[in-house]
Amino acid sequence: SRQFDMSILQATLQAEQALGADLLVPLRKLSKKDATTRLKGIAELAELVRAGDEASGAPDAAALAELLAQFVPLYVRLAADTSRQVREQASRLLGILAPRVGRQLAPHLRALALPWLCAQQDPAADVAAAARAAFEAALPSASKRVDAVFFVRSELFAKASGVIQSTAPPYLKGPNKDAEAEEAAERALSTALD
Repeated sequence: SRQFDMSILQATLQAEQALGADLLVPLRKLSKKDATTRLKGIAELAELVRAGDEASGAPDAAALAELLAQFVPLYVRLAADTSRQVREQASRLLGILAPRVGRQLAPHLRALALPWLCAQQDPAADVAAAARAAFEAALPSASKRVDAVFFVRSELFAKASGVIQSTAPPYLKGPNKDAEAEEAAERALSTALD
């Protein structure tokens, strides 16, 4: 058990070193409870990733690959967020990040596939458009998009059936929990079925 804890700690420290404080601070904001803080974190990360096109002090390829690895589990949660703006901006950030990491996206497709495809069916048109644009930016040709979906098809079916059978996300807290939980469950169900 202690050896397992040490390996997790070592992996965390290596990830923090690869990312650097510039990326790590806004990345941590994505886990906060407040939607405003999550939006600020997304905006800061988007600005830093975009800066790769303009400045020499921008994140290098290794840092972007590590950022993607850390962002994927957060995106899964952000794509189901109760805030429409958080869902939209998370997909926009993925649309900026994915083309920059190129083939390094492939190992993460299995985890990203269902939330990313469900986001494309979001009832909020701007969220759906941002998710579709991100998917098309990451996989520019229609054949690549079809291949990607085919590659993760078994995970898609397994996870979609899990969503259909599940109830509201357990991470919802606060005074509007019941209404938010019902809305999130309806959104998850309808996007999984589309």
